[in-house]
Amino acid sequence: MGVYIDHKGKRKAKCIGTSKRAAEVVAGKIEARLALGQSEILEDDVKPVLFADYTRQWLRTYAAIQCKPVTVEHYEAVCRLHIFPALEQNSSHLSRENGQTADSRED
Repeated sequence: MGVYIDHKGKRKAKCIGTSKRAAEVVAGKIEARLALGQSEILEDDVKPVLFADYTRQWLRTYAAIQCKPVTVEHYEAVCRLHIFPALEQNSSHLSRENGQTADSRED
């Protein structure tokens, strides 16, 4: 079940289990908080993760288990020597178009 909030032009959806009763209880609590002026429920709870941080975690947790050691070493080297430095240099003007231009130069 879900709870859908539309408060002062801001919309948010919250997934609340599978019970209609549970969704109604949560909806009531959210309505009460909004009535008191507590609108932080509308803010995104998820903080962005940097690509480099995500990649390092993926290499440690997934790749280290699922891939051969030589493959993990290769991935780490490619990231360290090519991908991370390129992202640091271009981070101020990253865009989809820049990525597509970089891809076409490699051909």
